[in-house]
Amino acid sequence: VRVDYKLNMEGQEVPIDVAGLLWQCAAKHASDYLSGNHTPALIEFVHHLNFLRSICRWRVRLYFDGKDNPDKHFEDKRRRQRRVNANDDYSRIKNTPDYLAKAARIAKSFDIRYFVSKEEADPHVSYESMSKALTPVTGDSDLIAYGVDTKIIIVNSWQQGWYRIIDLESPTDEGEYPLYDLYKRHGKIVFQLYAGCNGCDFTEQKCGIKGIGYGKFMSIASAVEGEVNVRSFSLALWNDDAMR
Repeated sequence: VRVDYKLNMEGQEVPIDVAGLLWQCAAKHASDYLSGNHTPALIEFVHHLNFLRSICRWRVRLYFDGKDNPDKHFEDKRRRQRRVNANDDYSRIKNTPDYLAKAARIAKSFDIRYFVSKEEADPHVSYESMSKALTPVTGDSDLIAYGVDTKIIIVNSWQQGWYRIIDLESPTDEGEYPLYDLYKRHGKIVFQLYAGCNGCDFTEQKCGIKGIGYGKFMSIASAVEGEVNVRSFSLALWNDDAMR
């Protein structure tokens, strides 16, 4: 689906985790970017800002990453290694502080409100979205783990205008989406535990806990009596014969 006025957010304040957009702008002009010429990527960024403001008529609010989150050092190490091993310019792209600063100056010159988060922008965008009942735009589903419980727009390709919508208030039939059923009963802890078991930016191993895929996670979580939380899930995990 294309990112356009069909989202019906004209005149609304729209918080955007801008890291993904900036990365894609840089990746499109990877050779220039890696040589130190950020201008083509920043021009691309300006085109998108103009589209969102003038065509979509969104009241854009941009959220920039700050310092690296020390709790994600495992994932940072994995990403550094991937860039070192990369055989193409595209895979070596990283949003640098200089590039982010230039993009922030552009936002300021356009009179667009922008914010620089203490660390990654995900929790900041999540808080703003929840406290003001806004629909956030981002590049992945991480905001779910931070508690966003309504609608999230995930842009897969800014250039092509491809996006998907996760609506956590959407009515579904029991059993249609078992993980979503668990979420509706127990809240965001379900997604947090699932991410930890299957691997995420915070886990030492990319795969999370070896031996726990979707099926095993659902089996263990469904075996919990009462509220699903870290303690009750850990006990159910320990009592599962296959995981001992």
